[in-house]
Amino acid sequence: MQMGVTGNESVTCGAIFSTLAVRLTRPLTTPGQTFTLPSSRASIYLYADRSSSRCLSWTGTVTWHSDVPAWRVSVNATCSETGKGHIQVVGTYSGDA
Repeated sequence: MQMGVTGNESVTCGAIFSTLAVRLTRPLTTPGQTFTLPSSRASIYLYADRSSSRCLSWTGTVTWHSDVPAWRVSVNATCSETGKGHIQVVGTYSGDA
């Protein structure tokens, strides 16, 4: 399952990103399941035009609350790439499949 935001979105710190994706590997078990990053079952991808604003390696957590048709996940993650610890993804994201 992959949830994401695409487009030229401006985030609080002023950085511009083109894609934010949270991926969870099925099968998912019980709603409320938390994955500790890095994990083989959960991943976050933050793509940006500037390499200084993109991140593929994270520490923190992803919590899966519900699946389709109304999905919802919570993320509290910090980029673990060298020199990018100021990049964070924090919040609850939801939508309809």
